[in-house]
Amino acid sequence: MITGLYAALVAILMVIVGVYIVSLRIRHQVSLGDGGEKTLEAAQRALGNTAEWLPTFLILMWVAEYSDLSANWLHGVGIIMVLGRVSHAFSLIVAEQKLKTIRFRQFGMFAMWLPMLLLAVYLIKEFFIF
Repeated sequence: MITGLYAALVAILMVIVGVYIVSLRIRHQVSLGDGGEKTLEAAQRALGNTAEWLPTFLILMWVAEYSDLSANWLHGVGIIMVLGRVSHAFSLIVAEQKLKTIRFRQFGMFAMWLPMLLLAVYLIKEFFIF
């Protein structure tokens, strides 16, 4: 059930970003696409990027959980991933446009890839050593 916790936390983030996208669509009167609005394009990518990477992460996490990876490790990779998704979304929606920095996006990418790699290596190790 640890995997479920992190799936739920990111689902909440995705709903928040989705509601923000709808508000931008209404404000800019855009039904499909981004209408050339950079803020809408960035928000769509924040949501899209999470939708692209999250399923693989959750599958890896779920299999690792049921392969008896410790709760501490599962929470560790889950926390890093959630912080990364929040940081990535914040970067695309706020930081890059207002603060002119991509540091949050860089952290967000690293915080998605590192937990995925750790889980993948653990599962490969389990396959060959189990």
